[in-house]
Amino acid sequence: MPKKSVAKPVAKKLPKAVVPDNALTKRIAQLEATVAQLELEAQIERTYTRYSHAVDYGPAELLDDVFTEDGEFDILSVGGEPRLEFVRKVGRAAVEEYFAWQIEYNFLRGRYKHLSFAPKIMSVKGNVAKVETYFSAWREENAKPYLLCYGKYRDTLIKQRDGRWLIRERNSWMESPPSALRSPGHPGIERVPPGFAWKHS
Repeated sequence: MPKKSVAKPVAKKLPKAVVPDNALTKRIAQLEATVAQLELEAQIERTYTRYSHAVDYGPAELLDDVFTEDGEFDILSVGGEPRLEFVRKVGRAAVEEYFAWQIEYNFLRGRYKHLSFAPKIMSVKGNVAKVETYFSAWREENAKPYLLCYGKYRDTLIKQRDGRWLIRERNSWMESPPSALRSPGHPGIERVPPGFAWKHS
């Protein structure tokens, strides 16, 4: 009696392990780093743009979206001399009060325009960025544009939870002409009149 043939089991082919493409992985990492850098630059430029529009046209409350709550602002030189007639503004409320006065009594009347440009990111450590940028201030004089001054901002910005980068500290000085800066220990002289009343809306 013939023997029945028994079919041999067919061995299943196991899928080959996926070998990561090192070149592709590296390229993806490079693209992610580039996007992060572009996002950082765009957010900082956005903050600087909002600063210019806020101080030129007001209201000063728009600086809520520019400075951190504990933000500081200082002007260290003007007209070739250390800026003695200025007291460092500590806290966003003090910064906004100062600019509310400037907007009402100077900037709107003189049709001032504050421009910042060519920001240079000096360093980024975690959520802290150090940035230097040029600025110029213009006003109208005899129905013509007049360059009032130019100089530099040195900023420290802090990244917020929502992705914005806000100014924690801004030191500015004029380079037209260059001069020594007000020493850190000098208390300065307050320019905002004691009778000026401003309240955050």
